[in-house]
Amino acid sequence: MKKKLQKGFFLCLLFSSVLNLYACSAKSNQTSDLDISKKEEQTQENIGFVNTETLKMRKEPLEDADVITLLKKEQKVSILSEQDKYYQISILVDEEQLNGYVKKEYIDK
Repeated sequence: MKKKLQKGFFLCLLFSSVLNLYACSAKSNQTSDLDISKKEEQTQENIGFVNTETLKMRKEPLEDADVITLLKKEQKVSILSEQDKYYQISILVDEEQLNGYVKKEYIDK
């Protein structure tokens, strides 16, 4: 009789552990989906488009800084940060990532 009780208790404990593990796993997946959604929102917020015919992307956030490249109207850019009147941006040109600065007024989010 004692062995049957121990075996029953063990099975109950095992079943309880499996259910608990499953519940934790399901909760973990919900958090992951939420995190993915937040990352997608952040990514969308950090994208901009050039709103002028030609825009100079500069090495520094200064009007007289060296020009890295020219951007075209409606060109998509990734906004990395903000500094006063400038966005620090990143673009992909011929499979090369370029970082530089543009005036905020010429980028639409």
